[in-house]
Amino acid sequence: MRRHITAMEDAVAGADPVAFIHANWRLHADIAAISPNMLLSSIYTHLLDLVESHTLSVLPSSEQPLGEYIEHRHDLHRALVDALDQRDRDTALRLIREHNTTPASEDSAL
Repeated sequence: MRRHITAMEDAVAGADPVAFIHANWRLHADIAAISPNMLLSSIYTHLLDLVESHTLSVLPSSEQPLGEYIEHRHDLHRALVDALDQRDRDTALRLIREHNTTPASEDSAL
């Protein structure tokens, strides 16, 4: 998973939204792969494949610059990987909720 964070960092530094999205999806797939629920893992992985195959770019839903949006998403993913590494369930669940519910227009510090 760390290699995907590094790839995301490289994409942020290079202002490459397509590379960021690909690293983002690979990170999500790796997280799904470690799930103890094989059925949900399989469904999630297949959904990621479907979404990725149809995604051409990522755009924030506000006037926030794309670079800031991508940097925020990267920071959120890095914090989630840290929580998973530390087996910090509460923090991981909080970050997952934030990941799934924070619209791009509200992104600011992650």
